[in-house]
Amino acid sequence: MSAPEKQNMISAAQFELSKCEEHIVHQNTINRFNEIDHDFALAVAEVFPAVTVPEGKPNHGQRSDFLSQITGKNQGQYHILQRDVVLTISLHC
Repeated sequence: MSAPEKQNMISAAQFELSKCEEHIVHQNTINRFNEIDHDFALAVAEVFPAVTVPEGKPNHGQRSDFLSQITGKNQGQYHILQRDVVLTISLHC
């Protein structure tokens, strides 16, 4: 992913999360992001001073063909037109 694409994702996450005024929602969302990507969680949390980002856990680097939507087995047929990342956040405030 290019630097501008990553910055766009960070900005989008910050924007969407800022719509909610509940601190617990901010903290829980950052905790989930941290389970996926520690650097991303840190970057998103920069605009939320009350949020703490726990220490990240190393990624084991393993892959699963069963879970992959690209090379998955018995996952049906997928047509990949572009390799774009879509960030969806569902906030219940």
